[in-house]
Amino acid sequence: MKKFMRENLKFICFALIILAGSFIAGTNTKKAGAATRKCYTINTSNTRVYSNTALTRGYGWIYATDEIKVITVTGKYSKVTYPIAKNRTKTGYIATNRILTATGGSTYKSNGRFNTYRRNGGKYYGYVAKNDNVMILGTKGNYTQIKYPVSGGYKYAFALSSDVENNLKSKQQSTVSQNPQIQQPSAPNGNVQQNIYNLAVTSVGTAGRFYQKWYGASYLTPYCVIYADYIARTAMANAGYSNSKINSIVPKYASTSLWAKDYNALGRYHSFASWYNSGTGVSMNKNSTVNDYTPNVGDFAAIDNDEDITPDHTGIVIAVNGNSLTMAEGNTGIGTNATRKVKIYTYYKSSSYWYRSDFKRAHIMGFANPAY
Repeated sequence: MKKFMRENLKFICFALIILAGSFIAGTNTKKAGAATRKCYTINTSNTRVYSNTALTRGYGWIYATDEIKVITVTGKYSKVTYPIAKNRTKTGYIATNRILTATGGSTYKSNGRFNTYRRNGGKYYGYVAKNDNVMILGTKGNYTQIKYPVSGGYKYAFALSSDVENNLKSKQQSTVSQNPQIQQPSAPNGNVQQNIYNLAVTSVGTAGRFYQKWYGASYLTPYCVIYADYIARTAMANAGYSNSKINSIVPKYASTSLWAKDYNALGRYHSFASWYNSGTGVSMNKNSTVNDYTPNVGDFAAIDNDEDITPDHTGIVIAVNGNSLTMAEGNTGIGTNATRKVKIYTYYKSSSYWYRSDFKRAHIMGFANPAY
């Protein structure tokens, strides 16, 4: 009898082990095969988490820096997993509109690579690769929310609407001023330079008051330098640079001669002529020639617009194509310092300077090359 009981007990234990192993294996297989969806909240304010689908019982908070794993989505609520203290996670329900502009949309195949961001105007989050199938959800400001594939699942993210239009909706990419090519340096600088190009292109037509307010200047302040600062600093912020690093690379300026002076002291200003600015007391010696230096995307250009051999205007280089380059410039055209618009111009290389064919008085006196 004892022997019979021992044999039965062995059989039961063996069966339980097999059953447990099957359950564990099945669970692991399911997890491995499940496609995850990750994202950040659309807004930077804290998001309330609830323990019920009616969204009535408060349960916790999701912060702007928390990456969320999305489990289920409905028109009203979404079930998500989010990080909490001590590297743990928690699962609850949030209003769907806190993470999505829409729950579905049209899908397109990407014809090129472009960057994505955590939220509109937020930090760099990744990129869409060529031939990715991308779902367009909705727009917010100058950005479009998309769902795109990544290793192990998908991401909900934002991309510049111009990138979405060029790479998803259009058969051919749009061009700016004679198809200029963006110079692509090694990482991580490539993200900053691509950001500079994207920000500049989408800023065309905006007026000066926005940039004056950003800087803290009055509506009487010329904003060409402020505009270049804004584009460069925002591009670095979107690439994840810290404020201290941004300030060390591109401090805030409102004067062309002053940034030329500071970058010259760092050995990063390439001057094609000697000049003196009586207003700021800055003098500059010629230290380079046009053939000695090839401009890069993100360079600041010191421009002389009135042929007095002193720079009085600033632009930021957004594309380079051999003997021509594309420049984004604030405070150009007719109007006041607050109402003049951002425009894009093409400059051509001569034996002694870069010039605009449509306004030959405009000469580039030199370039600063920030250490992005």
